[in-house]
Amino acid sequence: MKITHHIEDKMCYYVSSETGRAEGYYVDLLANGGAGHCGCVNFGVVHFPKIKAGTRSYCKHILLCRNYFLDSLLTHLSNKERQH
Repeated sequence: MKITHHIEDKMCYYVSSETGRAEGYYVDLLANGGAGHCGCVNFGVVHFPKIKAGTRSYCKHILLCRNYFLDSLLTHLSNKERQH
């Protein structure tokens, strides 16, 4: 799966479909109080009801984007640290 960051939408990403059957999924990491939101069926059926009930729950697309963001942030911070 390929992840593309939407620069104009902070903390929003597009994740390509793993199977190629779907066009891909729009992921907003800030939605739902930071729990995120994804356009995949699994998120809507399994994870969103849990989030509404007060439990954090993530589909694989949200987890991929959270890891992508964290990797980018840590790389940026590491590069800044080396400059000092």
